[in-house]
Amino acid sequence: MNNDTKSRIERVRSLFTDKGFTLEQSANEILRFQAVDQLLASSAEVKEWGITGEKLYALTCESTSEIFGPITYTQDIFEKVYGPSFAVEAIEYIVATGAVEGLAIGKQWKQILEESLSSYATVEDGKILFAYVEEYAGLIDAILQGFKKERVVLYTASASCYDVLHKIYPLADIRNTWPTEETFAHMIAISSGRFTGGAQVIQELAEGYSQITALGSARFFVPLEVIYDNSGLTGAAVTFLMTQTRLAALTEWLPLEMYEFTIGDIGQKKVKLGFKELIYDTEDVERYIVKSTDLIPLPQHVILDYKGFNLVSYALSLASISVLPVQESLTLYSESAFSSEVSLIDRIDGSMGSDDSYRLGLTKEGKDYAIDAFHKSDDSNLGYFQFMSKDTRDLWLILFLSKQGKTILHALKGYCFTTKGMGQLLCGVPRKLLNLDAQLEILADFHDTYSNYMAERARIEEQWQAQLEKFGLQV
Repeated sequence: MNNDTKSRIERVRSLFTDKGFTLEQSANEILRFQAVDQLLASSAEVKEWGITGEKLYALTCESTSEIFGPITYTQDIFEKVYGPSFAVEAIEYIVATGAVEGLAIGKQWKQILEESLSSYATVEDGKILFAYVEEYAGLIDAILQGFKKERVVLYTASASCYDVLHKIYPLADIRNTWPTEETFAHMIAISSGRFTGGAQVIQELAEGYSQITALGSARFFVPLEVIYDNSGLTGAAVTFLMTQTRLAALTEWLPLEMYEFTIGDIGQKKVKLGFKELIYDTEDVERYIVKSTDLIPLPQHVILDYKGFNLVSYALSLASISVLPVQESLTLYSESAFSSEVSLIDRIDGSMGSDDSYRLGLTKEGKDYAIDAFHKSDDSNLGYFQFMSKDTRDLWLILFLSKQGKTILHALKGYCFTTKGMGQLLCGVPRKLLNLDAQLEILADFHDTYSNYMAERARIEEQWQAQLEKFGLQV
């Protein structure tokens, strides 16, 4: 959100506050006014002759009380807030002020979806399902304006988003449960897992796959968590989608922490595989370029042979790096959280360790990345991984200090363009699943060896300094 938008939102919020409205009330009135504006736009009489303030106030009171509640303020206050309220988009105001939880603007998706929206518009018939619109509520206007009303179905799993959208778009087909009884020519689903759990999302998409018409298509954007959760129904749903003959492409989006399943028509011979990364030119999330890194495509039956297939493991295998089976390993994603906001480290969630001994730092020298113990005062840190325990951190430290770990870092840097992208790729790196006794033995030996190494290093440095002092006396 740019500074101009922020300032307009703040001015409108201040205006409502000055007139005695709470934040929630101001959001409700902005929604009310935009609904009235839609009524006026459809009135030929108003277009020709206009409308007086008195009639507008009366119309607003009569036509909106059922949905938005009765108006309890005077016409004078109405006239002071009605016009200025249109300086902001209702959705942007609601999200920016936190007036309603459970929805996001999602304008970072605008550029990604434009191509799909254009191609859908060239076809005259066939319904289009836009799922989890709470993640991209700021794009709903463009969606509804681009297609005939009867073609679009909006699905949201967020109760608060459902209520808001019904007020803004009373004529749109909005659902709060998955539309199981219909078929769709196209589907777009975008969920980061922020408002709807990843397990629910991937299971709904797996079940909804059969609702895509034979010549239809779909783009399913799902949170990274479901890819690295290979248990129960979640793992089964991911495997189901990965092994369908209509799967045209599987893409990991950096640094969005999302996978995209691209569904095409029947008879796809191989699945296109790779990474796509958003490179932002400015702070504006709508302005970016997308860079792609392709991997060797695979037939679906080969993907099926990889239990718990993910693109990071596949990329490592292409670099001749042995990858552990999922049932014998844990990913860095499952045991840590990555952040590139080193300057904000003092504000981290208190549920994790609060000192540097719970972190590993990501640094870069030239073109080479490294992972080592984290020190907040070290300016070379580009990001850090946060762990729940020191022992877990030390197990990963051992891996990344080893030759194997450095080989992994070297291989993955070729698939990304930014530090955030590298941080996401590293989340897919596996380590061995060890029992507690084995972990404790490795850690004890590691700490003993490290202590001996540091003691010997100090002794050698002391001897070296003593020799230097002797040399210094001779010159």
